[in-house]
Amino acid sequence: MLESIFRQNTPSGDITGPVEVLKLVVLLQREQVRIKSYALFRIIMGFVKSDDRLWPSARLAMEGAYSSTDGIPPTGDLNDLLDFLCFHISPRRRATIGDEPVYHVFRSIVINASVEKRRGLAAYNFDIPFFVDAMIQLLSNRDNMPLQRMSLLILPELDDLLFASEAAFGDSRRAEEFVLAWSTAVGEFLRGKSIPQTDIASVNGLLAIANLPCLRVHLPPERWDLVYKFPVILYLDSPSMRRCIQNPDILPFVKQSTGGTGALGWLGMLWMMYHSLPKSVRAQLEEETRVIGSGPRYFDLDSYVSLFDSELDRLQARIGRLEPLDQSVPGLRSELDEMARAKDRLVEIRKEKHERKERAKRERLSSQRQDRQVSLQSEEGRVGSQLRTFLGIT
Repeated sequence: MLESIFRQNTPSGDITGPVEVLKLVVLLQREQVRIKSYALFRIIMGFVKSDDRLWPSARLAMEGAYSSTDGIPPTGDLNDLLDFLCFHISPRRRATIGDEPVYHVFRSIVINASVEKRRGLAAYNFDIPFFVDAMIQLLSNRDNMPLQRMSLLILPELDDLLFASEAAFGDSRRAEEFVLAWSTAVGEFLRGKSIPQTDIASVNGLLAIANLPCLRVHLPPERWDLVYKFPVILYLDSPSMRRCIQNPDILPFVKQSTGGTGALGWLGMLWMMYHSLPKSVRAQLEEETRVIGSGPRYFDLDSYVSLFDSELDRLQARIGRLEPLDQSVPGLRSELDEMARAKDRLVEIRKEKHERKERAKRERLSSQRQDRQVSLQSEEGRVGSQLRTFLGIT
């Protein structure tokens, strides 16, 4: 019925009827109504480019589809949503229309997230500088916490668009403002109760920023503490995570910018990902672990071993709850074996510390024996010389 009313009235220029009907539809919170509202939204978006008067209708249809907290319809053509987003995301329109249209689009994309959606976002013809500036304002907006949180949650879906290279942040001012806005948003939610979805988005944002030199130079040192969010960080399989564990430039930077404290967490993460690291990063990881083992923080190696033990126990328990013929069992056993081998390598490096300590102890004792022997020989020579003098023996 809604579609029929809209199609009959829109070509004639009379949109009053459809708009009034849509205002009533928004009040209904039924699944079928939400699905029909989304279908109507797509129809309206087909007309809106040729008739700007239809934007209020598009907003009402969007609200009817996405305002419920019980669930939202699956996203169809992503381009319709992104056209709608780009029209409403500017500060000027948000000031006159409000933030709800942007919030609804972000929520739709976050809830219906998929690899295909992420690729669609990357392929859309965004005005990147304008979009990044808009995201900076949304992430900094403490007056609308739901939208600020949703802006944080959508960043992983924008990974291919914004973080695959430095192109989106060519302006150093824009890069600094983006990192500080992201840090502001993360700080707001770290102070509250831990929410898994927000934690995942925050850690993923750290990894996205850490991989790009133009961004990580502006990262406040305390934000590196996000790498301690175990086990969240262990189960990320995002593009940012895959890029980070391949990047040998991050660890030296973390050491320098945090005075070494952030590096301890980064090393722990890398050890958990040991089987996925390239040879260059493995070598770097092992060398830094040896440095820790020979220094005052050598006890941190024990915490890495304990982390391995807890993860191995978790995997073993998960396998034990499954049927032997479950399709996921072979993959979990492979993960278990890879983690066990990584732990064995860490234990070998930790033993090197004890071996060095024992070797240093043996060398010290040997040196002390030699010193005593030389001292005795010297004393014997002195006493003999005095005795010969006393006896007049030349």
